[in-house]
Amino acid sequence: MEASPLEKARSQAFRLLSLRARSEKELRDRLSENHGRNVTDNVIEQLMEAGYLHDGNFARERARQLAVGQLKGNRAIEADLLQKGVGRTVIAEAIQAVREELSERDAVRKLL
Repeated sequence: MEASPLEKARSQAFRLLSLRARSEKELRDRLSENHGRNVTDNVIEQLMEAGYLHDGNFARERARQLAVGQLKGNRAIEADLLQKGVGRTVIAEAIQAVREELSERDAVRKLL
């Protein structure tokens, strides 16, 4: 028996999320390439309710990767997250959280 469109979209979403964390916009864009809006919306809603998709968590993780792992500055982090569709308020909170761990000044010192 063939899988329903919802099951196919859900499987694709889990495959994408197993490769790396994604923002809601990133996942929505990828799912909408192969699935209709209603199916995509349904899968996104299910993933958010189950805790698999959360822009705040994604933004904090990505900001930490960029700030601590790559020693990027706040503007570079903001630009990266904006490109991934994360809202400015969520970005500001993520940057604030990561800067408690490693300030931008300390990152510059490490770079030099």
